Amino acid sequence: MNEYYFDGYKVTELSYFDYKNLVKNLLTEDIEVLNNVFNDIFNKHIDMQNKSLTLYDKFKLIIFLRSLILGEELQIEYKDKSYILDINYILKNANIINEEIETDLLIFKTPTSFYIKDFTSEVLNSIKSIKINDKNINVEKFNSNEKIELFNEITDDNLMSVYNRTVINLQKSVINFLDLELSVYNGDIILLFKNIFNTDLNNLYDFEYNLIRHLNINSQDFKNYSYSELKIFYNKLIKENKDNNKREEKTIGHKEISM
Repeated sequence: MNEYYFDGYKVTELSYFDYKNLVKNLLTEDIEVLNNVFNDIFNKHIDMQNKSLTLYDKFKLIIFLRSLILGEELQIEYKDKSYILDINYILKNANIINEEIETDLLIFKTPTSFYIKDFTSEVLNSIKSIKINDKNINVEKFNSNEKIELFNEITDDNLMSVYNRTVINLQKSVINFLDLELSVYNGDIILLFKNIFNTDLNNLYDFEYNLIRHLNINSQDFKNYSYSELKIFYNKLIKENKDNNKREEKTIGHKEISM
């Protein structure tokens, strides 16, 4: 599949087959399931190039993936009105706090999860480094059990301050969308992702049927081409059919006049 670079990250476009599976997986309102779906898409199609990732980076990359699939135009039905927006509208109205919190012994990074179910676990996972014997030890690659073991050995008088400041940052991190203020961490943003990635599955099947019937596209092609590439073929097919119909109408009209 096609590969692109965006802000220093390598992004691999979804194939049509991958996108159709994504649409199938979006047929749920379960936030945890949807969160896992988008995490899986992100992990499979974004190469972080060993760079440190912030939540805003992750947000921008997901929006970029969406642009590759469906373009930068966004059509929304909201409160009985239709809106056509540029996808960058979402980026411009995103306020995601990225602030490290430091105490005497600990440094916490901003959480990078779009859905926080267990706040305590998220804070624990966000520990970036621990100071032991005046030496900072980077623990970002430690697993949860290793972090817990280290954490339990340290008494940090400012721990409540960390919790409080983290809560404030989480509350401030929002996406302003139309007249809505969407929380980044409580699942609101996951539902936004669902809506901007989603497509009517029946329309996809009709699209697929026409390509198979008229252009002899096979199953392997659907794995090798992106949805956006196949749409180019599809649009050419539609234009060709329209042109043929116009020629037929002219021919029939000419015959009637001749008679």
